[in-house]
Amino acid sequence: MISRRKFLGVVVGSGALYGASRVDALPFSGAARGDIDRAALVDRHNPALRALDPLSPLTVGNGEFAFTADITGLQTLPAEYENKMPLCTMSQWGWHTRPAPGLDPAKLRPSQYDSHGRSVGYHTDSTGQTELFNWLRQNPHRLHLGQIGLCYVAAGAGEIKLADISEIEQRLDLWSGILTSRFRLEGVPVTVRTAVHPTLDQLAVSIESRLVEQRRIGVRFAFPYGSPEMNAADWTQPARHETKISISRERSAQLRRVLDSDEYFVAVEWSGPFTLASTEPHAF
Repeated sequence: MISRRKFLGVVVGSGALYGASRVDALPFSGAARGDIDRAALVDRHNPALRALDPLSPLTVGNGEFAFTADITGLQTLPAEYENKMPLCTMSQWGWHTRPAPGLDPAKLRPSQYDSHGRSVGYHTDSTGQTELFNWLRQNPHRLHLGQIGLCYVAAGAGEIKLADISEIEQRLDLWSGILTSRFRLEGVPVTVRTAVHPTLDQLAVSIESRLVEQRRIGVRFAFPYGSPEMNAADWTQPARHETKISISRERSAQLRRVLDSDEYFVAVEWSGPFTLASTEPHAF
């Protein structure tokens, strides 16, 4: 009886021989067809959305830094995605460690297993040491660096909701890395273009709409506490982290973020009718 491994080996070998015979039988014609139009080839596979799909938000990034956006091209509607595919801003360097008051990592007791006649310890059981076991397993954890979304500017206007948005047309250009989002907000056309720098941890956003010119909408920055959960964010701990404007200029600002013993900075630059304001401890 032939084994599965031998069968697969025979199939692969046969495929290689078949491919070789085909190459020998057909004249080389690659040059005659000309070069591949790679941009056009990639363009045929650009993803497009015309409705909110909580399992398929689109992401722009460079391999070291990534920004996942909703149908507005920003992170305006995070609650719609929270339990499916959370909207996050992540980087390779962005980690957070929660303090471990009263916990000594050296006191973790491993479970003993027999391995070839000798006892070997593995940390597989949390019985009687749940708090320490979970702390070591969960720290450090990835950190959601900040939420960036559209917001209404007028006092008392509330947050932008999915019901306020219509005629959604979003497309990610895989060749250029630019995410273009077109929609109507309260019936007014809005176009948002979102991209990440090819080598820097830098997000660029362009917003075109009469709502901007009329100062009816702006951009909101919100910052969470760290969490080991899938969304990498804990929005229920405002007292455990801090956001301060460390540098403020006419068209730029620098925000200093402190979470326990971790620290990072967010630099913001803008043009157009925007001003930097804060109405909450960790939202701007």
